[in-house]
Amino acid sequence: MDTETFDQESEGICTSIPKYGNGVEPGNEAGYIVGMTSCYPEKPVKVSYGETLTLEFNFSNAVGHTGVMGLFHFFVTQQLPQPEISLPALFQAQAKSVSFLTFLAVMVVVSVVVLTAAVVYRRQNREDGYQSLSG
Repeated sequence: MDTETFDQESEGICTSIPKYGNGVEPGNEAGYIVGMTSCYPEKPVKVSYGETLTLEFNFSNAVGHTGVMGLFHFFVTQQLPQPEISLPALFQAQAKSVSFLTFLAVMVVVSVVVLTAAVVYRRQNREDGYQSLSG
């Protein structure tokens, strides 16, 4: 017995193989299926709304089978939305912020230098152009 899953185009997604017991204790009864291998596709499978999956359960007809059933487990997750900002875009945004901050800092320094020069120039002109009243 094995189980296989197919997508809508009849492409095999994965196969699960039974594990047969080889003892007498409960859960390991000789000749009985006591487990199935996990079925993990090599790459994620996108299943769209309304798409049909086919589960195929194969049994050998060489012997009779009683008390068996097909069982398959699926782990499903909802597709997450794409992030609005990717990592490279985040670095680009930070680079733009850094260049803007650099520009702003340069402008502040230039403004302070120009303002200081203007104050010094005015003080020199006042001292040269006026006489002191007290003396």
